[in-house]
Amino acid sequence: MAFVKFTIGNGLRSVAPVPQPVSPAFSVSNLPIHPFDISSNGETKVAVSLRLYVSYDDLSSQDAFQYALCDVNNVVVYEGQILIDGTTYLNWGTSGDANQEAYAIAANILNITLV
Repeated sequence: MAFVKFTIGNGLRSVAPVPQPVSPAFSVSNLPIHPFDISSNGETKVAVSLRLYVSYDDLSSQDAFQYALCDVNNVVVYEGQILIDGTTYLNWGTSGDANQEAYAIAANILNITLV
């Protein structure tokens, strides 16, 4: 699910879902990443996409993204949560595409490369 961030009359910020077309390669909530190996319980899997959604936003100073790194079959290989606040939060969405910026922020924090 894509989302758009906007400011309403009294200066409060809001996040609203935006319908997106489904890509044949990835679901609407996944973006391809530079593949890398993840080892867990003695098994190595390859992460090829990043799934991201907003799990919490106080609409003024902080946000939490839930993320999942998925394999070629869109099966979750690893998942976690990213917290953003401060300047990162305040600047998120200022370019006009909050969705792409959210993925860029997450990729930077996770030290992965979007492709």
